[in-house]
Amino acid sequence: SLTVVFAGQVQAASPTFSKYDWGEPEFKGKPRHFIQFPKEKSVGGIAISDKPIFQHGEAKTKNLLAQGQIDIPAGKFVIYFPNHVFFHNPQLIETLKPDSIDSVVLRYATMEDGEEGYSVKAMPYLAKLTDIKVMDLEKSEMNDSGLSALKPLKNLQALLLFANEFDGSFLKELTGLNKLKVLILNNNDVKVENLRYLSRYKSIKVLGLSYTHLTAASAGFLADMPQLETLLLAGNYQLDDKAIPVLAKLKNLHFLDIRKTGITMSGFKRLKVLLPNTQVHSYLDNTNPNAQKKDSEVETIFAPLSRGRKL
Repeated sequence: SLTVVFAGQVQAASPTFSKYDWGEPEFKGKPRHFIQFPKEKSVGGIAISDKPIFQHGEAKTKNLLAQGQIDIPAGKFVIYFPNHVFFHNPQLIETLKPDSIDSVVLRYATMEDGEEGYSVKAMPYLAKLTDIKVMDLEKSEMNDSGLSALKPLKNLQALLLFANEFDGSFLKELTGLNKLKVLILNNNDVKVENLRYLSRYKSIKVLGLSYTHLTAASAGFLADMPQLETLLLAGNYQLDDKAIPVLAKLKNLHFLDIRKTGITMSGFKRLKVLLPNTQVHSYLDNTNPNAQKKDSEVETIFAPLSRGRKL
């Protein structure tokens, strides 16, 4: 009944993120060490990589069950993929040392009413692994309460939250994560009053706000985030040319995605002048004849996951 995907996800990058270069998390390799998981049952999968896996599906990895003692060679990056045993018994990882895991990829979907909320209840246990650098919670049925539990992850550099169940109130609780560089909120119903907390995240370089019902009026906080280098705004149909003055202040932008927004051709041309060093991705630019087709394919893949939320 419970559906959890792990281990097999290591080899391929998510189609949601594959078109953007977001770099790698900073990583200092540890000496050879051991991770002691429960002996009786596997609590998921472990991937041991030569380098941080973050937009790098080509990375060579060694995949193992998260069970018993695992020998981690020196200088390796360790990714944990929790399974159903973990979700039913998250206390099973309490014996792990805080620096055991570098990244968590969590996929969770309930098939029965009695299994709702398991992913949220698991967050305090994962938050004890305080050296986590990447937390990928795409489509994990995560809410604000579960995300607020991540406050101890002071080394977190990337938080990927595509298509979850939060309204953004957790953003107020995590402003102390001053190493966070990548925050993806795509395809979520973030409340306008919670967007203002984003301006407190001074370390963020990559911000994903695609399909979050953003408008020109609610996007004002972006003026206080001049450090942004990548900004994803696709699918915000009510975001129109009135947002141009705010976007024009983001002089450090390398990439701006405004596909399927209300920005007109006139606004697009203004952005190209005001942000000459920024690649502005829009269907208003006819230089890429295949762009519409690719986006349609992505929409087809992810449409069933929106659950009628019009994301």
